[in-house]
Amino acid sequence: MDAGIGPQTIATPSPDPAILAGAMTGGELLESLATVGLVPSDIDAVLLSHLHTDHVGWITPGDTHTQATFPNAEYLMGENEFAFWGRAENASRLSAPTKQQYDVIGSRRRDLRNGDSPLPGITALLTPGHTPGHTSFILDGANGERAIVIGDAMHTTAEMAHPCMCWTGDLDPQTAIASRRALVAEFAKPRTYAVGPHFTRTVFQDA
Repeated sequence: MDAGIGPQTIATPSPDPAILAGAMTGGELLESLATVGLVPSDIDAVLLSHLHTDHVGWITPGDTHTQATFPNAEYLMGENEFAFWGRAENASRLSAPTKQQYDVIGSRRRDLRNGDSPLPGITALLTPGHTPGHTSFILDGANGERAIVIGDAMHTTAEMAHPCMCWTGDLDPQTAIASRRALVAEFAKPRTYAVGPHFTRTVFQDA
């Protein structure tokens, strides 16, 4: 579910680099798979919350590579996401996937609508706003428990308490706010847990 930053370091933009300069560093996904006995060719499905560069980094093993890291995988994402990044004005954005990543995804892509079940026990929950086709995924667990992997619909636990806050990276802030409010309503349901990939040291939350 999502393909991380990849084997690279991405500088994080800041309004005041002297104070908030930073970077995201990736590169350990294949080693992590190996610890559970998997190799890239074992992966047959990659669910993508959206196509920002820090979520598609391992689609290819590097920015200039054209081969797929996961040669047998199908790529599943919310409707409208792939088409948005195919437009020239969006493909040139700093946060866009590389042409190589985009082409690999497009060669084996399946779009998801709200409520689709791409794999057993997983339901797509469209949460647009951060990007047009941003999608969260509901994972069914035992005894009625659920976990919702929220991608970039929220970047901090503060947005769970204040979903009306505008995030600087949201392409459509008002739609993103509506999606966050919808997620908060889901979190209010019994035995529901939030999985926030960008949450600092608190990725898993008993919402």
